[in-house]
Amino acid sequence: MNKIFYIVGSGRSGTHWLLSAFESNPNIKIVPETYPLFQIITKSAQNQIFKKSFYWIVLSYYRIKMSFTSSDIVDKSHPNLWNAESINRCIKNSYFIGIYRDPHATISSMLLHSGVLRWVKNWKFSDGLNRFLGITENNIEEYESYSIERKCFTRWLATYLELYNLKNQMHEKVYLISYEDLFENSDDEIEKLKIFTGLKLEKPIIDLNVKDKWRNNLNETQITEINMLLKENNLHSFVKEI
Repeated sequence: MNKIFYIVGSGRSGTHWLLSAFESNPNIKIVPETYPLFQIITKSAQNQIFKKSFYWIVLSYYRIKMSFTSSDIVDKSHPNLWNAESINRCIKNSYFIGIYRDPHATISSMLLHSGVLRWVKNWKFSDGLNRFLGITENNIEEYESYSIERKCFTRWLATYLELYNLKNQMHEKVYLISYEDLFENSDDEIEKLKIFTGLKLEKPIIDLNVKDKWRNNLNETQITEINMLLKENNLHSFVKEI
């Protein structure tokens, strides 16, 4: 039976770059990221009431895709991280590839991408708690007062923690990869990914100008704030020198 792999994570974390490793294989069917489908997936990740009403459309779409091909399928709708339990319960042979990126680089990229930033700026339209943005009962009262950098960090942190939560829940059905590891040790990381998927893959093109580009986009105050938030959450390995 064919398998379906979901590339999940946060926006601006390298999901599209990772997808390019699969695109070179003509025997793999890539699910196009169509606007209506992606909107349902993203809104379902944010709102449980919406999910109960509409996410069945996405599940039906995936089932139809699998029934009409014998090839393995790859989907890059990264907010499916928050829908993974529903997918795993309803669709056999579902596997998840989670990618995470250094928070400084991710937040820097978020701040430059209006489409991604829109979710953070329009957070009030999500009707309260929002797993996708990291808005919980613990921070909802103070979230409005957060700086835009802290709101982006909160989204990054929620995603990072959920990736490991998913791994702990589903074990062998989840593979986690660091953007930086894929960048610096691409041959080794692609070999590991080949073993997980059983697919022939090509390593993605490496752009040497990308890795530390964030240093040109974040100022000292922004870097200091991100470092402070990392320390508060005991994620000292991500702290960067200014």
